[in-house]
Amino acid sequence: MWNPAEYGGQVPRLEVLAAIDEVFGFYRVVRMYVDPPYWETEADAMAERYGDKVVLRWETYRPVQFHAAAERQHVDVMKVDSTFTHDGCPTTKTHIRNARKELRMNGRYVLAKPTQAQKIDAAVTSVIAHEAAGDVTAAGLWIQENAYAYSG
Repeated sequence: MWNPAEYGGQVPRLEVLAAIDEVFGFYRVVRMYVDPPYWETEADAMAERYGDKVVLRWETYRPVQFHAAAERQHVDVMKVDSTFTHDGCPTTKTHIRNARKELRMNGRYVLAKPTQAQKIDAAVTSVIAHEAAGDVTAAGLWIQENAYAYSG
């Protein structure tokens, strides 16, 4: 995660793209959702490089879709028999605590910052990642790799 103060208010694009290359080099990525505002060119380049069935645009400014994704994650986290787990990242925990529901039409909401200084990026990306995982599951894209251990 980047701190705007450390980069003159600009996203360190080359560092972000290098991190994405590293992830794709280490893991078999089957789905990556990109929220494209100000990243349209990079999103197109990633889709060309890794495949347009893998890298997909997922705009968070769509209130119907974002609300549905946020509600899905909320239900999956809060239900009594939930199997949802997380890694305990303290930054994500802070961002989720910072996030506020900002009402839209028809009872829908988006996530918003209570103040400009309080970041919520990890809360928003958690919603998008959860949606991608659900879509991958529904599409049957998880690949079960066989691992073998031999002993004598």
